[in-house]
Amino acid sequence: MTRLAWVIACLAFLSARGARADQPGEKSKLLAVGIAVGATAVPLILGEAAAAQATASSNSFEEPPKGATSLLAQGLVIGGLVLGPSAGYLYVGDWKYAAIAAGGKASLFGLGLLAQAVRGQGAPDNDFVAMLPALAIFLWDVVDFVLLPSAVQSHNESLAAPITSIGGRLTFTW
Repeated sequence: MTRLAWVIACLAFLSARGARADQPGEKSKLLAVGIAVGATAVPLILGEAAAAQATASSNSFEEPPKGATSLLAQGLVIGGLVLGPSAGYLYVGDWKYAAIAAGGKASLFGLGLLAQAVRGQGAPDNDFVAMLPALAIFLWDVVDFVLLPSAVQSHNESLAAPITSIGGRLTFTW
């Protein structure tokens, strides 16, 4: 999973190459992508390390590890995937989309938990129905990373838009 996160990060950085902020208030595409990648990849890496620690401390390879370390690992991975890309949109100032994306991904995660609970304890680990929400979250993250540079560009273009005044009272931004 971590290797795939790094591949996505590299693709996102390549899409933002050569971009920098020139005017006051402008945002950098590279910094926006860097914040989103950092907020996604760091929890994934820490979660994988915590999962490895939980597995190493487990006595049996047949049972999944339980305890605070396993819960920490799961929380880090889920937090990175659900909240990570939204950090780039928060940097751009698009609070509305960041909240929608984080809430939507959290809802998908809840849907996955519900699907697992409905399927019962005897469901196999490779249950496709329980994996669909995880796949949807992953695809949403990929789309967020790909669209982040254009969100920065839209923000920067909105700053450069001319302001027209009519009669000194009304202002319009085009």
